[in-house]
Amino acid sequence: MIIPYSDMYSFNRDFREAKSAGIYYEGPREKQTFFESKLTIKGVIYDGENLNVYVRGCRLGSGSKLPQQAVVHLPSGETLGPRSWGGTMNLFCGTGVYSYEDVPAGLSQITFGQESYDEAFSFEIPLGKEVAE
Repeated sequence: MIIPYSDMYSFNRDFREAKSAGIYYEGPREKQTFFESKLTIKGVIYDGENLNVYVRGCRLGSGSKLPQQAVVHLPSGETLGPRSWGGTMNLFCGTGVYSYEDVPAGLSQITFGQESYDEAFSFEIPLGKEVAE
């Protein structure tokens, strides 16, 4: 299947579809810094098996504004690495999606983060209440 470049990362469409299906969750409103990028969670899509975490990172300059290997910590203590990730970048900001599969059903919270070279970020994300438009 060939996907046109303009349609590869249609996050707003993903959010609309997930909201109507009741599987979209707001991210925390906080910002955290990781290697000079200011990170925010744009939202989470979780259907009880697959989990997508949408992240925005902003800083001036070239290079990635997003973490490369962010993991999800489950309440059980298990850690999941992303199956895939992708995103879009410009001079100031990047927005990406981290996809995890075979995620246990019934999660009420996850922790999304990374630690590398004495830098770290960690977002507690509740999954208990869907957000409707």
